[in-house]
Amino acid sequence: MNSTSPRLHLQIADWLFISTLVFVTLNPWPHLIPMNFYQLIMLLLLAYLAVARKVFVNKEVVIMGTIIAFSTLIVNPANISAVKIKNIFGLLLTAIVYFSYVSKNASDIQRIFRIYIKIMLFAASLAIVQEVGYLLNIEFLANSNNYWIGVRYPDLSGPFLRVNSISAEPAHFAYMLFPVIYCALLKLGRGDESENIISRKESWLIITALMLTFSLIAYLGLIVIVLYIAARKNVIRILTYTILVTLLMAVSYKYNFNINSKVNSIINLKSDYYIGAHMSSFAVYSNMRISWQAFKDNPIFGSGLGTYVNQYDKYIGDFFDRDKILVELNKNDAASLYLRLPAEFGLLGIIFALLFLWKYSIPGVNKGLLKLVNVASLVGILLYSVRSGSYLSQFLWFFIALYRQSYIEYKHAYSSKKSNNRVTINESINNNSII
Repeated sequence: MNSTSPRLHLQIADWLFISTLVFVTLNPWPHLIPMNFYQLIMLLLLAYLAVARKVFVNKEVVIMGTIIAFSTLIVNPANISAVKIKNIFGLLLTAIVYFSYVSKNASDIQRIFRIYIKIMLFAASLAIVQEVGYLLNIEFLANSNNYWIGVRYPDLSGPFLRVNSISAEPAHFAYMLFPVIYCALLKLGRGDESENIISRKESWLIITALMLTFSLIAYLGLIVIVLYIAARKNVIRILTYTILVTLLMAVSYKYNFNINSKVNSIINLKSDYYIGAHMSSFAVYSNMRISWQAFKDNPIFGSGLGTYVNQYDKYIGDFFDRDKILVELNKNDAASLYLRLPAEFGLLGIIFALLFLWKYSIPGVNKGLLKLVNVASLVGILLYSVRSGSYLSQFLWFFIALYRQSYIEYKHAYSSKKSNNRVTINESINNNSII
């Protein structure tokens, strides 16, 4: 961080929170505990917050729980099972943990956002070590399974390693980075809002780590963020940024084998070559068709939590020859929240999600830390949802909680400012009356 930045004071809850984000893939006792290691740590964090009387159940959690229970248990009672009830409790507990932790630090949003950035700087450094280790043919450094339990050895892209750092795969690593990528680009662009959040050197480190994932989603996310920042500027800058990102994608398409093959697979969506050889692209395309069909069957309330796998089994044979599908990827989570949410919760779920994002968006082009955190969190939510359909991601719920709390703190600050202005005006009027 900047030399002017104060040292972070970490409490027990902070260390537990950090562990839930860092040990994403760690599962050292798979036969002893029926959950991942980070989920165990998350329960410890919940217990700590409960003892400290800091557990916070907001109205959004209550409404969300009502919608989930209604769609899953009442509208579609035939789908009730012990697994689905377990999923409901797991989802609600995950939401409560991160809402509670962020609310506990409500008066110090900058501190917990900097904790997240510190974690990402560590992960980015680990990614660079991976790449250097691979290029120097040092197996211990290149294969993160040697020092980070639970990750898989990532793919190659030409002569380079597709880094995954602390995550299961490169695209997942990119999702973790997106909010701090937004801060990094702001820092490199003008550096006002992100002045005390991230330095220029750290910004380049984060961006380099993202580029080394060689993930199409990572590059598209980078383009979206750049264009969003450019849209807040003048037309000349918008055109300049558009040309630069277009050149970046053209170079990536020509010289990056992974990007080239992904784009070609999207172009050849309906061919047998596509079905057999480009599994992730096929996963998205096939789930788009299934999600739309499932939505048409239950457009208002959806089919309920955890039922997407039933819809997949029901419809996949209607659209594709099962004998030509090598692996039924993402049959449980639809490959994207944009696909899973409509199928499982219909218009009711869509409206609730949109209202939440609209309600807690800080309006206008306000500058300052709270606006920075609000937009960065929104970037994380929206881009995470593109290529992940899990409701239980700790990063997703951390971004959601941060998004909500940054708006609430902004409203408090705005109300206090208005109140102080009224007091000043009244005092001025009273003084003039005395005179």
